[in-house]
Amino acid sequence: MRAAVMLVCGLVGFSAPAMAQQQGLNILTIFDQFAVSNAVASKCVKPDPAKLAKFLLNFQIVSTHASIRLQEMSPSSSNERIDQVMKDRYGEIDKHISSVISQETCNGPKVREALKRFDVQADIDFSGAMKPK
Repeated sequence: MRAAVMLVCGLVGFSAPAMAQQQGLNILTIFDQFAVSNAVASKCVKPDPAKLAKFLLNFQIVSTHASIRLQEMSPSSSNERIDQVMKDRYGEIDKHISSVISQETCNGPKVREALKRFDVQADIDFSGAMKPK
């Protein structure tokens, strides 16, 4: 189960480009990227309600598919354990983001990039694109 706890450890900066290139972009990396965007936006901006709702819907879709992937990686794990692993991972990311913001502020380059990604992620239309197999 420790492997699942480390589900996508490799958050390099905010976007994990080296990891994505090495492993190919996968749902767990995408989960991390959404978590980063969410953590940054919650600390640095107040998105308009419609954009926030779209982002949160997309984050829920990504989270559901990440959960399915973790269950595939560790079939003996309960749904509660998978949920806890994901909550712990989000907590790690949120803590890291807080540290970065305290060093570089909400106007820093990494934070601005994550905020741009928030906007892009809110505008994604997953309708039909990510149906479970």
